Amino acid sequence: MRGMPAIAVCLALLLSGCGGPRLSGNETYVTVTPADDEADALPDAQKRCGTYGRIAHFKRMEGKSAVFDCDPR
Repeated sequence: MRGMPAIAVCLALLLSGCGGPRLSGNETYVTVTPADDEADALPDAQKRCGTYGRIAHFKRMEGKSAVFDCDPR
């Protein structure tokens, strides 16, 4: 019972989404949310596109999301 507060805190932190930006997309594009601007999102987009052997090119902002194309090298 003494460890319950610690478990509750850990669970709250896990569920709060403080693990970094959310990435969605595939080998042709990636969306990074949240992102303040292109420069903020570029490292995450480059990493995701790089998993497909591609490079990220900024396309547009959609609210607090940055959209990148994943172009062939």
